[in-house]
Amino acid sequence: MIIKIPEKFQTTTRQTPYMTKTGIQIGLMYQQKLEYVPDHDMEKLQACLLNSQPRFRWDVALYLFFMAFVLAISIYRHLGNEE
Repeated sequence: MIIKIPEKFQTTTRQTPYMTKTGIQIGLMYQQKLEYVPDHDMEKLQACLLNSQPRFRWDVALYLFFMAFVLAISIYRHLGNEE
């Protein structure tokens, strides 16, 4: 996973840490926030870990129905020719 910091957050007007007159360094331990970009595999893993139900896949159901229909037609034609 590549984490990319947007360009608008990469430029600063002052260098950190900023040193005050009394010697206090402001922003010494500051780290910029990282951008989180989830991908499909992480979402599937999280869904499994949270025990959530997957959505019904209509494309897979339609494909299986079509394949069963083609198989039934081919069996019907094969059995019909053996007279």
